[in-house]
Amino acid sequence: MGKISKEKRTQKVIDVLNKARAMELQAIHQYMNQHYNLDDLDYGELAAKIKLIAIDEMRHAEMFAERVKELGGEPVTGHEGTVKRGQAVEGVFPFDANLEDHTIEVYNQFLLVCRENGDSISMKIFEEIIDEEQLHYNYFDNVDNHIKKLGDTYLAKIAGTPSSTARRRSRRSWRDPPWVCVAARSLCSAAAGIITVSCWRPRLACWMRFRRP
Repeated sequence: MGKISKEKRTQKVIDVLNKARAMELQAIHQYMNQHYNLDDLDYGELAAKIKLIAIDEMRHAEMFAERVKELGGEPVTGHEGTVKRGQAVEGVFPFDANLEDHTIEVYNQFLLVCRENGDSISMKIFEEIIDEEQLHYNYFDNVDNHIKKLGDTYLAKIAGTPSSTARRRSRRSWRDPPWVCVAARSLCSAAAGIITVSCWRPRLACWMRFRRP
């Protein structure tokens, strides 16, 4: 059996990059649905943080798309799976923790595909994004544990908090990087599977550092 051609090896990498992009687009839809739902339930702080995570996923989707284009492929625009709607606050965070845990597992397999096919650049993209997905998992799991242990006492402290993520800094929030507001405005285009973050910076280090609630 002869060696696999460069074109076939490249196509294998493009395939996993596009599968990962579809997963990111799915996460954007899921997290933004939860953001609106939690905002309606008056859990503004939780809604705001989930929106920031959705913006992170937008950046990931764009990273995968740019690499696909560099390799001569065409980025997918559809998302994977369906959005789970109308979740109670108690169900949101274990659901999201499981979603992130699954994503990390799958991306580790995709990373191996990139390594086996000699694409160290795509491999490094997966390595970086896996690190960021781990931060997301840690946050979701942490909030889930607080809700399970403290219940209404914990949720009562969050009820009535603001859900805005733009140009504000509070005792329990992060300072938004200047590109966040632009990224937030492009969330509407994510519904069509199109990510247009005008101030995109390739492989920008994850700026989100979750605090214990």
